Amino acid sequence: KRADVIILLLDAIDGIVEQDRLLADRIASEGRACVIALNKWDAVPNKDDKTYLKAVENIRSNLPVLRWAEIVLISATTGQRTEKLFESIDRSCKQYSRRVSTAII
Repeated sequence: KRADVIILLLDAIDGIVEQDRLLADRIASEGRACVIALNKWDAVPNKDDKTYLKAVENIRSNLPVLRWAEIVLISATTGQRTEKLFESIDRSCKQYSRRVSTAII
């Protein structure tokens, strides 16, 4: 409840499990900023451009309450794309703390 930005860490090998869905629902209901990190991307065999698109589509279809959240595919073991994760966190934090006047709405 005290976090401004939540990182929902998913496992690329195990896929999305029920606990992930419950956490996604809670993040959305509490109105928190969120970045979805798909970990173990280095362990996914035979990757190509379509593999990335399929992974993103799978997340979007299985976690529709977080369809607005950025998705970053990372590897904690190799450090692959971890810098992109921090960039996404910064963007999400800025959007979360942004105030929109009622005249714009």
